[in-house]
Amino acid sequence: MQRRARPVTVTTPEAVKAVREKIRRTPERSMRKMAKEYEMSQGSMRTIVKDKLKMIPYRMQKGAFLNQKNKTFRMKKARKLLAGTKDGLHLTTLFTDEKIFTVEANKNGQNHPIIATNHQSACYR
Repeated sequence: MQRRARPVTVTTPEAVKAVREKIRRTPERSMRKMAKEYEMSQGSMRTIVKDKLKMIPYRMQKGAFLNQKNKTFRMKKARKLLAGTKDGLHLTTLFTDEKIFTVEANKNGQNHPIIATNHQSACYR
């Protein structure tokens, strides 16, 4: 049976392999910049990433990731606060809404997508 559609010229297996390797090295790279780098349209790059490689650009989400040490520390602190309510010590405790600031650079999730096959692999980057 003869093919009726246009022949594939841009989304060739070589281009798919090159894009896969680029994403493996730098998954934060945007599809728009990769399309410009490989001199193809954004639609073709989207086809390679989403259809051929089965990857999705995930956005970073903020959240508190607690390890076991942090969990036990929070539990000890909560029990101490709870024990203080029995003898009336909680009436002299002052809670504030102060925040501890760090020097880490904040990333905007809108501007820094991570291209990955699933959510778990995007989280560990």
